[in-house]
Amino acid sequence: MELELREFDTRDVRKVEEFARIGMHFDDFDGSELAIRAYGWSFVIYELARATQVIAAYDGDELAGLLLATFAGEKKACHLGLRGVLGNALMAIIDRFDRSQRDYQKANEELLADMKSRIKVDGEIGFLTANPAIIGKGTGRRLMEELARREAGKTVFLYTDSGCNFGFFAHLGLELQGEREIVMNSKGGLLRCMIYTKTFA
Repeated sequence: MELELREFDTRDVRKVEEFARIGMHFDDFDGSELAIRAYGWSFVIYELARATQVIAAYDGDELAGLLLATFAGEKKACHLGLRGVLGNALMAIIDRFDRSQRDYQKANEELLADMKSRIKVDGEIGFLTANPAIIGKGTGRRLMEELARREAGKTVFLYTDSGCNFGFFAHLGLELQGEREIVMNSKGGLLRCMIYTKTFA
């Protein structure tokens, strides 16, 4: 069956959280199972709540992938009500009290400031994930092509790190613009934070 791009069913948030947990290696971070789950859920809700472009791919009834992007001057695509408020509040709490999360945020802010001194950007890809059980269908490429169609001529950036399959972004034609290394957990594990850009034709 061919992938179909259609409106995201917000009942699939839990699935997206699981895709993120696998693809972004949340289990490598410090914290209890409950804390990791709370982070995964709040991260997905936070990105959904601020997104102006929500592009979902389905394989029949199964979610194959999701891309969330935010562009200046565009209206938010989802209205999550109380879930959006709770997601934002939980992310703020995590950012305030989790040292490694603060270091991660600081590294990303430095990368963005440096990149913006050289490149004008119009938007951010906040989240791009594919269902790990559905492979070989070009889900990520299809989602990016649709975003490029909707936002032709614009430049986007995205953050990623060495805990993710960051080579995938280069494969999609994004260009690495900078990187910073941080200590991500109490075992001294190092994480490389990166920022990429792409200008859509």
